[in-house]
Amino acid sequence: MFWIKFFNWKKIVFFFLSAISLLGCKIEPTIAPVLANLNRGVNLGDAVLVSNAPQFNLIEVSSIYNDELIKNKNIPRPTIISNYNLKDYVKVLQVVNEKTSFNLSFSWKVTNHKYVMAAIFKDIIQIKENKISNKEAIVWSWNSTEKDIGQVKYSDGKITTLDKDGLFAYSDVKEGLKAGNYVWAVWAWDNNGINIIASSREFPFIVK
Repeated sequence: MFWIKFFNWKKIVFFFLSAISLLGCKIEPTIAPVLANLNRGVNLGDAVLVSNAPQFNLIEVSSIYNDELIKNKNIPRPTIISNYNLKDYVKVLQVVNEKTSFNLSFSWKVTNHKYVMAAIFKDIIQIKENKISNKEAIVWSWNSTEKDIGQVKYSDGKITTLDKDGLFAYSDVKEGLKAGNYVWAVWAWDNNGINIIASSREFPFIVK
């Protein structure tokens, strides 16, 4: 293998790059994807996850979740979930029977995005450093990795918890939700799974 030792590989690389330059070619640097700023919508009528990603869209949901009422509410979103029981918010609070909560279903206008997630939280959705910061509040979730189908049954999703390492752990749905206050929302990422580019409003409901 004498010829490998004979050549100066640094010079070869230099001449190769010089030739590319003389031919009018250009080597593009690797560009890291930009993470769009993510914030929490201020008012009830705002999308719960607000991003400055290009062409950000509001996901509209079925009117049975009081979307018509919520979208006209220009009052601040509650800072704690129990405030949804107060008179300023109670009109938008959906009531679910604990005995029939297993039969819950969620529907929204199809987004045509590949990566979509719907989730139920036991607290209001909170944002910090461009991400959902209270992921421990997620009790149920559903993910699409192929295409958005615009609807999902509670039984189609997964019970969602955090393991000891702070990672999501999933298990099959075997029973309905326990009594208490919840919110749900649906959102979508771009094709790279980096930026949230669409989100619904936050929809409160109470199981009792």
